[in-house]
Amino acid sequence: MEKRKNLSEQLNEYSTDEENLCGTNFAIHKNVMVWGGTLIQLSNISSISRYNSWENKEEEYSEKVAKSVSFKEFKTANPIFNYAFWGAIVCFIIALFKSFFYIPCLGLVIWVAYSYFMHSKTIINVPRVKTTRICHRMICITMNSTKKYDFEIPTEEFRNDVMLTLYKRIVDPGNNENGIQFDLKNCNIVNNSVVSGGQVFLGDDNENKVGYTEDDE
Repeated sequence: MEKRKNLSEQLNEYSTDEENLCGTNFAIHKNVMVWGGTLIQLSNISSISRYNSWENKEEEYSEKVAKSVSFKEFKTANPIFNYAFWGAIVCFIIALFKSFFYIPCLGLVIWVAYSYFMHSKTIINVPRVKTTRICHRMICITMNSTKKYDFEIPTEEFRNDVMLTLYKRIVDPGNNENGIQFDLKNCNIVNNSVVSGGQVFLGDDNENKVGYTEDDE
């Protein structure tokens, strides 16, 4: 049996006209919801649903890793070490005929062995990619025209508060004397705020510019 699709999935099939309003504050005045120059009537809202949108964020970083260096690689990359290595071999061959050369041969062998031991491992920066899964808590407001507005809510608790406040306002349209201000940035809902139709409701940088009554200040 095919799994029954939820309301949000059904609405997605019929609507491609979307607007993502992540972090945008909004307010309600009487039967009007308003944000950043946009006004919609609550009576024109078809549904309000919530969903989680997951984002895989990739971040590049460098990890220090110890890399082993072979004797041949170290000898090739270091000319002085290479000369000392071949010098030790030459001194050893000469020492077969003149024992005095055993001393420089032994000294070169000790220096070569010590140098390789100290540099047989080197620290290199290896580029890595770290993937972090980020959850965006969204509220989707779908209009009767199927146009959708998606608001991102910072926390699950505040999203529940926003949903409950919207529910109370919609089911009780007679209780619309007081304005409601939703500050998504600071997770705050202000009731009884002074919201007038001729006022600039939300300013730049998502800062509310709605006034408050004397009781709320």
